[in-house]
Amino acid sequence: MRRWFIWYGRRLGYSALAALLILAAAEGVVRLGGWGLLPAEKYFTDVYDPNYRMIPGAPNPYSPVRELLNGGGFVGRLFDGPKPPGVVRIIDAGDSTTFGVPFSHDKAYTHALEQILIARGEPAECMNAGVPGTWLLPQVMLIKQKLLPQYRPDILILYTGVAYRTDFFLEQEMRRGRQPMWRMQRTLAHFHLYRLLRRWLRPPRFADIMSQYHPDPAVNTSQFVSDRLLRTQTLEDLAELRALCARYQVKCLVIPLVSRDLFAKARARRLHAGDLNWKATEQTDRALTLLRDTLAESGLHWMSIGDEFLEESYRTDLFYDAIHFSVAGHRFMAGLLADELCRLGWLPRPCGASNAAP
Repeated sequence: MRRWFIWYGRRLGYSALAALLILAAAEGVVRLGGWGLLPAEKYFTDVYDPNYRMIPGAPNPYSPVRELLNGGGFVGRLFDGPKPPGVVRIIDAGDSTTFGVPFSHDKAYTHALEQILIARGEPAECMNAGVPGTWLLPQVMLIKQKLLPQYRPDILILYTGVAYRTDFFLEQEMRRGRQPMWRMQRTLAHFHLYRLLRRWLRPPRFADIMSQYHPDPAVNTSQFVSDRLLRTQTLEDLAELRALCARYQVKCLVIPLVSRDLFAKARARRLHAGDLNWKATEQTDRALTLLRDTLAESGLHWMSIGDEFLEESYRTDLFYDAIHFSVAGHRFMAGLLADELCRLGWLPRPCGASNAAP
């Protein structure tokens, strides 16, 4: 009997070793062939993970000129080393609008904000931490895991939206309620063979993630979570954000994401800030309204830019497309942020107010 167990154990061991060698060989072939990566993963990490990031050193896929992402996987300046005396450090977090799509990093409002503050005599350094396609949940994850502990800003500005899609909600529920499975999936994602098999079994929704902010009324609403569930989810994310900023002693300002369609509707009716019909038009943006309501309960500082954008949109085209700012829109946004930081008294020196970028 003992000899049988020894023989069987050896056979089992050899079989396991052979299986591992076959898997290792298959992994090597898939890696060398580049078949385990999606096209988007030339620039992004695992796009099945809501916590995906951009890859440091990768070329900026949205810039009209060639520029490489910095060592943090962001565009433009990266805070490195101790902060110079008397300088206020500001991080702008958000989605593709914050990132600056479809322009080079020096056209985004982060760069314009730094220029405005310096022109006003405020010693400031601003860092762009926008990640295209993200929404509130992964932005809070990024803030928790990297932005606050690693870069230690004085001020965090978050331009954000919420996501109604059911698969986004399920991703969040899996992360919070099924941690072992979620961690196992994240570990397996390092293997290209797993990525290839997953790609065949479950085609990616990265294109949806990159574009989904405001549900299309023509789409079947069963694909979206209810207001009640999303409200609970959003309040949890905002509570975590508030706790993180308190822990690291960082001042935090949140701005709800706006879209071009909202202002186009208002202009078609010749509405202006202060009109009751303008307020009613704003309420038709389901995601914007829910985020504003939850921010009002969160205890966080937040700023609505709807009135200012509406009035300015009669004079200037502030949007490049449905959600991304034009260059003029970035400059206008930077001016609003500079004025709000002055109003809150978060800057080292007293300052005046101007929406004009240099």
